[in-house]
Amino acid sequence: MEEMLGIALRASVMYLYALVTLRLSGKTAVGDLTPMDFVVATTIGDLFDDVLWAEVPVAQGLVPFGTVILTHLRVGYASWKKPAINRLVASRPTLVVRYGSFVAKGLQHERTRPEEVLAALRLQGEDRVGEVRFARWEPGGELSVLKREEFEPADRRDEPALAKGLR
Repeated sequence: MEEMLGIALRASVMYLYALVTLRLSGKTAVGDLTPMDFVVATTIGDLFDDVLWAEVPVAQGLVPFGTVILTHLRVGYASWKKPAINRLVASRPTLVVRYGSFVAKGLQHERTRPEEVLAALRLQGEDRVGEVRFARWEPGGELSVLKREEFEPADRRDEPALAKGLR
């Protein structure tokens, strides 16, 4: 029973510490992880494991946890200040559709099949790749889509032209 209470106490301390340090790091959401975020998350997960199972004392677990968060903040700041560092640690958007056609080089770079792009397009509400001007895989893994102008829904700016066509 005492061992179970110790695990619960260590889990509570690590949870609160993680919550505080992640909030201080400026993260508002952890939903779409960049590769850099993924490295931090897996490292922190391993550190949690070590503390929870008492492989290391809580105090010794807090030090590397804080160090990882601090290093992550420093790398983020350095990549914000220096574009060269940003190119090293962050991925760029990759063009996978251009004017209704798949971009083979982009698909190859992302190791993505056209069927995966079509599935992501459907999730964005786009059923026809021919109606897409540009589609890019963003650094967080989501697909951003820009429709071709001729397939954009009409809006108020189109009213004069539409009115002329109805006469």
